[in-house]
Amino acid sequence: VLAALEWLEKRRMERPNHEWELNSAGAGALVTGLLEAGEVSKAEELLHSLVRTIQESGKCDVKRAADAMAESSPHGAVGDDGAMVMLYRNRHERNDELLGPLFHSILSFYYEKKDKAKVNEWLDQAVGAIKDLQPQWFNFSMVLALAEMDGRGAQQTFKTMKRLGVARDPSVYRIAAQAQGLAIEGDQNFLQSMREDGYEPSTETYACLLGAMVKRARRGGFVACDTKERVMRLWRDIEANKVDVDDKCRRYALEVLGKGRASKAESKLAESIFAGVTDLSVKAHYHLSKGDTQEAARVVREMIQKGEKPSETLTNHLLSTVQKRNPKAAATIFFSLDAPSNRDFMVLARPLAAAGDYRRIHALKHHVFGTTFENMDMRSLDTYLLGLAKTTQHINVVQLKRVVMDIEELLESKGVVPGAKNLVREEQQILKSMKKIRKDYLKEWESRETKDPIEAQQASRKDENY
Repeated sequence: VLAALEWLEKRRMERPNHEWELNSAGAGALVTGLLEAGEVSKAEELLHSLVRTIQESGKCDVKRAADAMAESSPHGAVGDDGAMVMLYRNRHERNDELLGPLFHSILSFYYEKKDKAKVNEWLDQAVGAIKDLQPQWFNFSMVLALAEMDGRGAQQTFKTMKRLGVARDPSVYRIAAQAQGLAIEGDQNFLQSMREDGYEPSTETYACLLGAMVKRARRGGFVACDTKERVMRLWRDIEANKVDVDDKCRRYALEVLGKGRASKAESKLAESIFAGVTDLSVKAHYHLSKGDTQEAARVVREMIQKGEKPSETLTNHLLSTVQKRNPKAAATIFFSLDAPSNRDFMVLARPLAAAGDYRRIHALKHHVFGTTFENMDMRSLDTYLLGLAKTTQHINVVQLKRVVMDIEELLESKGVVPGAKNLVREEQQILKSMKKIRKDYLKEWESRETKDPIEAQQASRKDENY
């Protein structure tokens, strides 16, 4: 790829007055190849150059068309003017044909890298350079904005789509509904706009709207009165249009209505929605939103008895809520679960790690992951080691050495070693904890190995018995 780019630049320098214009396949191959090779700056430089070259060429064509139209006699053949207009249109179509695949390559690249700033930068470039704008490019921008809970930014992108006349299909409206849910108002205008485009809001549309409202409420830690009013208006719209909503929509609506003090109208609507719920997990989430942890725990036990596995979201929500009020009750629920997740482990283990309660952390770890460490993610492993590094409890040194060696082998296989580059915070903390553990405990083990063999054996047996 680099050789091809070098050849092209060399030919351009040799014949500067020659119009070097790549076809879309050749240009696309060069830009994509440079991106895949990690030569991002060269790919951007090439694309900028191509955009300038094609736009300048287009301006010359437009000027020639305008001069020809000005020179044509008012009484002359209309076909000449029509030909000039056609030339103008063909020029734009050629620009779209050449540049469209290139913009798609670079926008897809930065979308996969989750670089919102670069996606928006190149989307602006595309808007200024071509007319055939793809809805997917705007989706890239909206999805990355929503990942940062930037509802306003996603809404602005959607408004730009409407202003430019870019086609809006159900996939666009699904993403835009999430952006609208994060907004403060305007739900009815959004639904009306969707209907004007020929799409009737579906169950998925309302689920996206309500789900985004729930995310906003969870992030803020409370539900404002206006949010509850929005849910009530949406539910009236659902009933008026006879939308066959599912338990997901009911769960989101109930979570908002169940938080805080409810008015009579809100309580009545919540009871009506709850009456239609068949999913036990939705019932448990509703009880949690109202702060009724005992009833939520009872529903989760009922699910387990019936052979239904509670979702990770539900168990994490339950454990987080109960942990704040009654850590012992949270531990009881935790050990009743057949397969708690890394997130469930974190809820209970993090406070214990801060207190240095290694024994309880080890018991939690054994219930979730058994005797190995392979299935622990970096955050769980970080928490486990933090508790071990902070503990003042007596620890079996023989077992400790085995644990340290197993973890070091695991970290080495993942490339988490001292001196490695681009380590995330959890990985850096893990190495820091490992260093402290070695300093505090393994010296004792090394000193025992230098003792009389009988004394070392007795000390080791004492640890095993402990």
